[in-house]
Amino acid sequence: MNLQPDTTMKLPTIFLTVLLGFFFIAPDADARGERRDGGDGGRSKASAPKRSGGDRSAKRSPMTGSKIERPKAKPQPRPVSRPESRPAARPEARPAQRPEGRPAARPEARPAQRPSVQKPSIQKPGARPETLPGNLPDRRPEIKPGGNRPGSLPEGVTRPGGDGKPGFNRPETLPGNIRPDKRPSLDRPGTNRPSTLPGMVSYPNRPNIDRDKVNIGDRNRVNIDNVNIGRRNVGLNRPSTLPARTRDWDNNRWGGNRGVWGNNNNVNINIDNNFRYNNNFSYRPNYWGARPWWGAGHCHSWHHGHWGYGWNSSYYRRHWWYDDDDNDFARGFMWGIGVWSLGNLIYDMGYQSYRNPYPAPPVQNTYITYAQPVSVAAAANPPGDEQAVQLAETKSNEALERSRAAFRKGDYSAASKAVDEALGHTPGDVTLHEYRALVFFALGKYADAAGVLNTVLASGPGWSWDTMVGFYDGSGTYSDQLRKLETYAKGAPEKADARFLLGYHYMVCGHMEKANAEFAKAAELQPADSISRQLRDLTAASIPDGGESDATPPARPDPVPADKLTGTWISDRGADGKVTFTMTEAGDYTWAFMNAGQSSELKGTYGLNDKGLLVLTSDDTQMVSAVEMKKPGTMHFVLIGAPDGDPGLEFIKN
Repeated sequence: MNLQPDTTMKLPTIFLTVLLGFFFIAPDADARGERRDGGDGGRSKASAPKRSGGDRSAKRSPMTGSKIERPKAKPQPRPVSRPESRPAARPEARPAQRPEGRPAARPEARPAQRPSVQKPSIQKPGARPETLPGNLPDRRPEIKPGGNRPGSLPEGVTRPGGDGKPGFNRPETLPGNIRPDKRPSLDRPGTNRPSTLPGMVSYPNRPNIDRDKVNIGDRNRVNIDNVNIGRRNVGLNRPSTLPARTRDWDNNRWGGNRGVWGNNNNVNINIDNNFRYNNNFSYRPNYWGARPWWGAGHCHSWHHGHWGYGWNSSYYRRHWWYDDDDNDFARGFMWGIGVWSLGNLIYDMGYQSYRNPYPAPPVQNTYITYAQPVSVAAAANPPGDEQAVQLAETKSNEALERSRAAFRKGDYSAASKAVDEALGHTPGDVTLHEYRALVFFALGKYADAAGVLNTVLASGPGWSWDTMVGFYDGSGTYSDQLRKLETYAKGAPEKADARFLLGYHYMVCGHMEKANAEFAKAAELQPADSISRQLRDLTAASIPDGGESDATPPARPDPVPADKLTGTWISDRGADGKVTFTMTEAGDYTWAFMNAGQSSELKGTYGLNDKGLLVLTSDDTQMVSAVEMKKPGTMHFVLIGAPDGDPGLEFIKN
């Protein structure tokens, strides 16, 4: 093969260039520690020259020559055992059928108009009177009214309005949808308090009572000479001032010389006139407790009286023991229900029983649970010695004043807390419990208010308007609260407690007919409410009739022979207990009552008066009753002076 000279020269030159390039590149690659990987058929790899020191194991990047840090410890190997296999059965498939769609028919469209809420119409008061009443009484008279109210007003003092109503003019319209045109002013009566009956009622043919001119020694013509032996029944004429008697209780039990049960015979107690001149009475601490209703004016200067209305003319004509010409005898019985005259005696003797159908929150840390009349609970828990009583009264009055101040400002929660504190010191004060019920009423806690009031009215009558309005900053505030109660009662016609509470407030305002309707409804809805039942009968016999009664007086029955009374009589009332009444030929009687393993006993003398009424007397107690024997060996016994509807007791001679 013939080669050209140029070709011959190029071949050696190319070979020499490749050889020189390999000679210089290979050592440099080894110095950097480069290793070749790839598919060279397992050819042996050139190893880099070893370095001294700690750099021997270090690797460098073939591109940059930088040092590559590798982890010293190798990663942990994976676990040998793999996770368990998946469950053989997979979750069930979704249901083949989906839930049904929305109902085909949608609800009817909303009414175009919402139901209208009819609010009670409000009739604003008319024009104010052009002239103010005459001489307004002082707010805080220096001399507070005593026990006997004046029979006539002083010369130069005229009664506001000229209609015979007290200075606090009560609403002239009945509460309801129309606000009353007139509400009483807040000026409290001064020393000359009105002599007429409070409220919206008047009794033109009521027995003519001029209490301030009554001669206590001569007025009571309840003579008992027919049976009484030795004229021992000297308790028929009550003392006018009722001084406390030391022989009936001790000073450690009832507070020494303080309060209505003081042991000082020279202390004249401020007693409610209605109670003072009553022929049916009991005057012992164990029948009333430490602070009875008839002594509220003695204990609280802000108290201005209780309900004090009167029977209508029909009431007197329906009973043979009231003669038209015998007003002296008629006025000897207090208007009201039996327990207001006799206190716990009426329960202790088994004549009546009591159960509160409306639960109420008890007063913490006291014996008051409202399961029984306040007077019953108070009588069973004497207040202690004189020093303890004085300390308790001071603390109670301080808490009460804080409560009254909060109530006037409309802070009824604070008032509630403070009155509970006051009751913690004097839990037997019936008047404070009535105030606690007023606080519940203002708070809108109507069921609680009814539960408290039921036990209060089972111990005595409720407050007069003069007393009630004194707690408010204005009569309009009370009016608004009364409207709320009316709305509540109208919206809950099945609530007996609301009806009972509304009847109570109508009585305070003097609306006798409205009160009667509410008490009647409460008694119908709650047959166990004995207080509503008695107040229903009381108000029915107290609605003014203008003296034009067409009732025919019943004929006077034949008097019961005295010898027919002697012996032992039994009245078994089942679950309400058993009465054993024994009258001896000597004119003594024993009345024993047994119920649920507990017993009580009353002893004294008995007699028949000139009307044929049976009179039972003992130390500081007296009961006048009508007895009738329609069948041999039977006797019907009923206390007089109480409203119609009193079933009395049926006795069988043993």
